Amino acid sequence: MINRIVLIVVCFFWLVMNLLLYRYEIGDKNRYHSSVPIETVWKKVLMSPDESSLEIFQNGKQIGNCRWVAGAGEEQMRKFLQSEEGEPTKTTIVKPSSYTIDFDGNLAIKEVKGNIRFYFHAVLLDENSWSNLNIRVSFEKMNININASAFNETLVLRMETPETVFSKRFTFAELRNPANILRSVGVPAGLLLLPELSSITRTNASASPRINLDWQSYYDNMTVGKTTMWVYRVEINLFKRFKAAIDISRAGEILKVELPNNIELVNEAFVNL
Repeated sequence: MINRIVLIVVCFFWLVMNLLLYRYEIGDKNRYHSSVPIETVWKKVLMSPDESSLEIFQNGKQIGNCRWVAGAGEEQMRKFLQSEEGEPTKTTIVKPSSYTIDFDGNLAIKEVKGNIRFYFHAVLLDENSWSNLNIRVSFEKMNININASAFNETLVLRMETPETVFSKRFTFAELRNPANILRSVGVPAGLLLLPELSSITRTNASASPRINLDWQSYYDNMTVGKTTMWVYRVEINLFKRFKAAIDISRAGEILKVELPNNIELVNEAFVNL
């Protein structure tokens, strides 16, 4: 069971890291052909004035909760351009110097004693590039800590139990072949042949990473109780096998997330509606 959890954590981290690396390396070269540009939705999420408190369900049963908070690194400031008489004549909004993302929560599943606690923190220099990333996962007697720096192009993976401590530094070049990471944490070699992993665990380390990830974003309507509201909907197809969808309010608040295996994250304001 521990190997499965470690595998899930590493795969999730690899996906997040490669998405961030993709934006870091490609930037604005790629444009998404959808009714609403994904950049527009992403900026709405980053600038949302509200945090998103979500409850986690599987097959209709609550198994945990989580919280998503994104915001500007410095509060939006209004500058007043003064006239000769000292009166304000114009208002401008200064662009934030950075953004932060915090995602934390806990899960309770029968295979693990106690709760699984997780925390994700990222610092973005702007809408397209990040500088620092931290992921922490704790369950039973194991703690997993991952730190990454875009400036140094390195990642440090640390795993602790009462008996052992494992720590290893990877370069971004090594991250292009996630099989190196999986092997280093003791994931059985046979798991690397799973269809979900075979497409990302290449032996050609010099090849550029290619994520088999398709997404589209568009306007949609969401019914909550007796009310219908316009939302942004982002649909994701991963490895041409897994599908996910996110409903986001026009203000950038996350309302609902649909994941494989009948897992849903629902905004707590809508749970009992």
